[in-house]
Amino acid sequence: DGSVVVFSEWRDGQNTLMESRREGEGWGERKVLPFSGSASDVDPYFSADGTRLYFSSKRPRDADDEIGDSDIWWVERSASGEWGEPNLVEGVNSPDMDEYYTSISTRGSMYLSIFPEHGSPGDIFRADPVEGGYSAPVRVGGGVSSEHSEHDPFIAPDESYLIFTSDRPQGYGRGDLWVVYRNPEAGWSDPVNMGPRINTDAYEYCAMLSPDGKQLFFTRNADGNGDIYRVDASVIEELRPPAP
Repeated sequence: DGSVVVFSEWRDGQNTLMESRREGEGWGERKVLPFSGSASDVDPYFSADGTRLYFSSKRPRDADDEIGDSDIWWVERSASGEWGEPNLVEGVNSPDMDEYYTSISTRGSMYLSIFPEHGSPGDIFRADPVEGGYSAPVRVGGGVSSEHSEHDPFIAPDESYLIFTSDRPQGYGRGDLWVVYRNPEAGWSDPVNMGPRINTDAYEYCAMLSPDGKQLFFTRNADGNGDIYRVDASVIEELRPPAP
């Protein structure tokens, strides 16, 4: 409902999930989430009803996990704002690859980034809901995948468009936000750079739509410092290619 924001902050040598609650026209005190701080936690994503938070974490799966890769987890949030204990998302996590940044469509399909090795180029995958979790992730093809790195996917609630970060050529900087649009008959369109209203010579990533669909949030990292920005979400439809 827009009353709570969760974000990651670099502190004490790792990423930690923080929470702030709306107070009037501004935001209240930043607080570490009770389940975060012991391992690197990033990429928070609320379910549409606000009762579940998904995030990426390097926390061990169990006492025998010494690999230190990133997996997708989820945690419940009660109506009163209390947080439960984190759980692994079943079906999408591998034992030794890094899974990051998830978003979920209205019908339940999960889009996420997978990096085969730490520091290697990433790709965007989709997993569909099955009993007890999700199906094995499948790489998103069309104009999305390339020999360059693609990651941080935000899927539209109706899956009509997909925004992602890529370092492919013809961009403005080290990494830009790009968007593809789904044609029911032809699949995904060619990628469209989201332009200078959003992209700069810095690094833009982690796109996410506000709950009311009116604002597009993203992170811009310049000189090693990442901050959160917003722009009117009308830019998404303004970039849509004309129908053939």
